[in-house]
Amino acid sequence: MTKLLRLAFISLISLFLVVLVISLFIPSHVRISRAKEIMAPVDSVRVLLNNPRNWQAWYPNLDSAELFVENGVTRGVYSQKNGYRKLVLDSMSDAEIKTLYIVEGRKPVTSGWTLHHSDGPREVVTVQWYMDFQLRWYPWEKFASLVFEKSYGPMMEKGLTNLKKLAESDRPSQIH
Repeated sequence: MTKLLRLAFISLISLFLVVLVISLFIPSHVRISRAKEIMAPVDSVRVLLNNPRNWQAWYPNLDSAELFVENGVTRGVYSQKNGYRKLVLDSMSDAEIKTLYIVEGRKPVTSGWTLHHSDGPREVVTVQWYMDFQLRWYPWEKFASLVFEKSYGPMMEKGLTNLKKLAESDRPSQIH
């Protein structure tokens, strides 16, 4: 019986070490991004991105979210559906809007949008939406990161499609 327990213990330790070594080959920084061209003035696209009041009009799954107000300023949105989640505006420039996606009990995820526009006869803005995940050395975090693309990619595609439809339409009443 003791030999069987010792064998089981050594096997579990060996398996853990093999999984740990394999996980060390998975990067600690993962970036998921999607991009879409939008035929609209860069200012009308920027106002949809840099104002949290406009996010509910195009961002997937934010239709039931509430505005997050701090010191009288709308800083983002939050939802208690499926646990506490918050999307907060972090910083803005002409070319980039950064946000923090905060889920209770997890590390914050840096995300945002970069804007690339061309000054040609047609106004075209390429919006790149990205999410940056900083992972710890834990094997379960590293292996879980392998499905981030499948989890977040379709949501980002849908959001960019919604943003494109809204920016290219003549609906200024939706824009604050």
